[in-house]
Amino acid sequence: MKKNPKTKSQINPQKKFTISAFMISFFILTVISLSIFPKIISNDKNENENEKNIFEIQSLTIQRQNTEETQKYKEVIIQAEIADTQEKRNIGLMNRKELPQNIQGMLFVFEDKVRSGFWMKDTFIPLSIAFLDEDGRIQEIINMDPCSQEAQNQDCPVYYPVMEYKYALEVEKGFFEEQEIRTGDSIKGLP
Repeated sequence: MKKNPKTKSQINPQKKFTISAFMISFFILTVISLSIFPKIISNDKNENENEKNIFEIQSLTIQRQNTEETQKYKEVIIQAEIADTQEKRNIGLMNRKELPQNIQGMLFVFEDKVRSGFWMKDTFIPLSIAFLDEDGRIQEIINMDPCSQEAQNQDCPVYYPVMEYKYALEVEKGFFEEQEIRTGDSIKGLP
């Protein structure tokens, strides 16, 4: 005589409950994971994109004065982030360890001529800054070093230009020297 194999209805009820509970738990965890994690990833991505996209990027052409030393290379074209609002100017290049790829600097744009200073509090990149008049002519270049992370506000120097300016271009320290850019040179393509 043959024994009948167990059918589904003959499976031990406790085993049936365990399998069902496992499947339901797995389903619930899958649904929760699929609904939560994309939002977390998406929010992180959006925060990073917003941080990066706060500044518009613009090409600027630096035209050097004609001298015997610089006649070979009359123009230098750079990509710069534009800080044209008070909020953007306040943020500047703070809290960055490096400039974004293919960006050589940040152009600060003011509505009127100013003579306010720049400081390096919470800025980790050594910078050079060129102060420009309303026509884009470089009036002065100053090298600025980051403040130590332990420095208090009063311990961090403020770098003031000699004259009023309409624009200020910050680049990595040494860029102007490497490109032989000097006072008297001019920048075209300003907003």
